[in-house]
Amino acid sequence: MVLTLKKPPVCNLLTGGFFIDLLFSALEFAYLFKRIFAPNN
Repeated sequence: MVLTLKKPPVCNLLTGGFFIDLLFSALEFAYLFKRIFAPNN
């Protein structure tokens, strides 16, 4: 939290966007993984 406060707001926005993209990528990968290896569920 302290390290985040030391960064400029623009860096915080970019980092937040990066983590959001990473989160959605992980969700998409999990969805594809479930579709491929557990198609019946």
